[in-house]
Amino acid sequence: MRYFEEKGLKVGPIPVKEYYAPAWDPPYGGIRHRLYGESLLRYRKVMQEKGASRIYWQDFTVLPSWRSPTMNQSPPEFDLNLIDHKVLALFHSQATTNPLLHELEPEQRLKMNTATGRARGIGDGDWVLVESHNAVTGQTRKVKVRVKLVEGMAPDTVGLAHGYGHWVHPVSRGGGPASGSLYFTGEGYVATPDAGCVFRGRVRVQKA
Repeated sequence: MRYFEEKGLKVGPIPVKEYYAPAWDPPYGGIRHRLYGESLLRYRKVMQEKGASRIYWQDFTVLPSWRSPTMNQSPPEFDLNLIDHKVLALFHSQATTNPLLHELEPEQRLKMNTATGRARGIGDGDWVLVESHNAVTGQTRKVKVRVKLVEGMAPDTVGLAHGYGHWVHPVSRGGGPASGSLYFTGEGYVATPDAGCVFRGRVRVQKA
C-alpha cells in the first residue's frame, strides 16, 4: 500500500499495441512458434526408428486420435471404472493430521452409485473388497473398505478419495486404504499429475 501511496496508479487508456502482443507490428515481434504436434511427431518417429513397440509411441500424434483405453481390455468381471477424487475437508493430504478436519471425514469410503450397490446386494456402510486389474500384466491389487452409496456417482464408476492410507501420525492412522493402493503405472497406464477424477483402471467390487 505504501508503494501505491507514494507512486500512485497509472490512470487512463492503455494502447492496444502496448497491451496485446497480436497487435504488434509484426505480431509477437515476429516470433514464430513451432506447433506442439510437430515435436510429438518427431519423437514418435525417433521411437519407431529405435524399435520401440507401439504401446510407447501410439499417443505421440500430430492431431489427437481416439483409442480404447488399456483398462478396457480387462476381463468382463472387472466391470467398474475406478476414479480418484478429493474430499473438501482433506483437500491436501497433510490435512489428515489435523484433528478438527479429520473429524469431518475420518474414514475412507468407496463412493458407489446407490442403484449399483443395491443391485449387488451392497448396502451403505457395508464392507467390500475392491480389486483392480492390470490388463497388460494380469496383475491384481485388492483393498478392503466400507461403501458409501451416493446418487452423484455414475452407475459404472466407483471412487476413492485422496488423503487416506497414512500410518505414522496417530490422528490419521487407521483411516482406511490409500486410493493409490489400487493404481498401476507402466505400459498402458500413465500416472498423471492431475489429482481429481482421473480414471485409474477397471475394478470389481464384492461384498466382503
